[in-house]
Amino acid sequence: MLILVVDDEPDHRTLARRVMERGGHTVLTARDASHALEVMADHDVELVVTDLHMPGMDGVELAERIHAEHPDVVCIVWSSVKDSQHGRVLPKNVMMVDVNSWIEQHTPDATESGPSQP
Repeated sequence: MLILVVDDEPDHRTLARRVMERGGHTVLTARDASHALEVMADHDVELVVTDLHMPGMDGVELAERIHAEHPDVVCIVWSSVKDSQHGRVLPKNVMMVDVNSWIEQHTPDATESGPSQP
């Protein structure tokens, strides 16, 4: 799966990329929302994992824009800061522990094919 990680913190981008690549995914990164939209124009990204708090456009706005332009792309918004204004934001520390399992369970390819058989 081709994943785009969007985060203004270089260390968070690097960690997320490494963890997801260990799960067998191909991962691109972007430093902010405008950079992410440039990457989306050039690549067939299947999943976007974006930070909530970024300069300029925040992660929720980015996810809305991506869904308007690429309705089949799954977007995950996560944050290292608890934010009560956004109810569907996943905490980075929890998400990073088992991000690859979460991706497999919540992306269209995984849900269409059903549970994997031993």
